[in-house]
Amino acid sequence: MPAKAPQVTEAIAASLAAIGVATQVELQPDRPAYAREVGAKRIGDMAIFDSTPYGSFRVLNDKVSATTQALWWQGHDDPALELLVQRANAAVAEPEREDAYGRCLAWLRHTPPWLYLFHPIDVCAAGRAIAPPALDCRGVLQFVGR
Repeated sequence: MPAKAPQVTEAIAASLAAIGVATQVELQPDRPAYAREVGAKRIGDMAIFDSTPYGSFRVLNDKVSATTQALWWQGHDDPALELLVQRANAAVAEPEREDAYGRCLAWLRHTPPWLYLFHPIDVCAAGRAIAPPALDCRGVLQFVGR
């Protein structure tokens, strides 16, 4: 399982218990075996997996898209999202690609197929005197001068 998965699992189970939802946790300490189980769709109701750096394309096509139904796809099917993913995959120019993948991610934020968790490794802050930072199509934080 991904690093910190047992701790994340414990926190989710505690949160679910607080609202009356019972859980049964099965841990798979062998990461390659875990990946094979996820790929074979033997995960029960929930599994924890991490994403790939620079991975909007891979997350959408390997894990979310019902069109590709790649190894990590777990059954999510949203025709509106599929259209957005197709447009993003077809985009060539960087501004068009950034906009298209941004629309996919915005759609997923409002219609999430899974529970999103965030564990920051690096945190940065910027003063109001500079332009707001932006993420490019690869997920790289860009600081642009005013």
